[in-house]
Amino acid sequence: MRMKARYILLVVGITLLTCLFFIMSFREEPPHHEDKLPSNIGNRAKVSLSEEERNEDKGDLPAEGLSDEKQMEHGNELDKVAIDNRQHLKKEGIDKRRSLPKGKLFELTRAKAKDANQNCSPRENVTFIKAHKTGSSTVQNIFLRYGDKHNLQFVLPPAGHHLGYPSYFEKKHMLHNEKDVYNIFCHHTRFSQKIPQVMPVNTIYITIVRDPVKVFESAFIYFKMDYRLSMTNDPEALQKFLQNAQSIYDSTSNKVHMKNPMLFDMGVAIEDFNSEALVKKHIKTFHKRYRLVMVAEYFEESLILLRDLLCWTTEDVVVFKLNTRKDDSIVSLTEKAKQNIRDWNNGDVLLYEHFNRTIQKTIDDYGRSRMAAEVATLREKTQELYEKCIKTDQANKEEGYFKVWQPFGVHINAFVLKEEQNGNKDCESMIMPEIQFTKDLRRKQFPNLKEIDVMRRNKVKVPLKRVP
Repeated sequence: MRMKARYILLVVGITLLTCLFFIMSFREEPPHHEDKLPSNIGNRAKVSLSEEERNEDKGDLPAEGLSDEKQMEHGNELDKVAIDNRQHLKKEGIDKRRSLPKGKLFELTRAKAKDANQNCSPRENVTFIKAHKTGSSTVQNIFLRYGDKHNLQFVLPPAGHHLGYPSYFEKKHMLHNEKDVYNIFCHHTRFSQKIPQVMPVNTIYITIVRDPVKVFESAFIYFKMDYRLSMTNDPEALQKFLQNAQSIYDSTSNKVHMKNPMLFDMGVAIEDFNSEALVKKHIKTFHKRYRLVMVAEYFEESLILLRDLLCWTTEDVVVFKLNTRKDDSIVSLTEKAKQNIRDWNNGDVLLYEHFNRTIQKTIDDYGRSRMAAEVATLREKTQELYEKCIKTDQANKEEGYFKVWQPFGVHINAFVLKEEQNGNKDCESMIMPEIQFTKDLRRKQFPNLKEIDVMRRNKVKVPLKRVP
């Protein structure tokens, strides 16, 4: 009996030890391992909308592989959210692999990103590449007003309103302040790598594109290409050019605005225009460089994205359309002419189609219904200000509150303020033409400046015509 009892106790003991062994084998990892996120979790936390946008964000950082703290310094709000998530999960002692279902951390990041946008700090270092005939004068007015209101430093030309255009931007094209530190770059120029040398490292780069057909028609009329091509005032000048574009282009010395004008303004060499591979390579570079490429055909949606990117208010991005042509200065195009323009400006077409797709994806990720609500609010605030300030936005040049510049034979709409708003700075700044606004900012930043002397000292060509 004793032997049998001992045998039973031995079997029970072995069974208990075996159970204990299995319990220890399937035990959860010690707490100090729980603070380490799996490598793929960190990447998901940093994704906001799409793989393309993540790549675009990387393009604006000074260098790859920055620490979390450095990325926070450079204003990537979603990076802040990812860091906050990790710290929050550590503090709460949550087992990420058990407590978070697949995709849950991503949803948490999106929710916290929305909160972060409401509590973020306004971004004040901005470069806006002002592409001609894309609605860029309207967008520029937003930056001029904001910078003036907050006493920011602009990169300004010594005279006029161009920063060396159509030449590539160089430092000699600008006025230098005492500290040589600037917040906003938003005047016409041709992009060059000198711009990042002037602007702070955390500068946000923005530009705008428009349907190439509309851009080219507007540029041809506004810049009087008929005169340049010895077809002055010929109503068929645009059609004649399109019928023999390559031959005329090759024989013309001044090719500015005459082919792929948006690519030209963004700094692409004319020699690259005929290579689709090179154009696509440049577009990839632009995708990384620009945090936002606005699209004129989705202008209000672009303004909402601009507001959120810069952490500004809706009031900051309320704007009236400036520098618009009257109907008698717009050429009606046949479908064949439109296609000819697309074929001739095929580089701009590739550029536009890429960023049109990009903004569509961005709006989808933003939420169509949410975007519609934001646009409705923007329209309401715009209408309120319009009714407060504006008597008409279709006056002739002579009747306008400000004397807008217009090329010979081209008629530009002018604004007239309501009498009770004459002298109202807020209303005036909404309709102030670029040339006048630039002169006022130049006087403000450089009160002792003598424009012509500065231009001669910098060896900048003095324009033959001065706007009073």
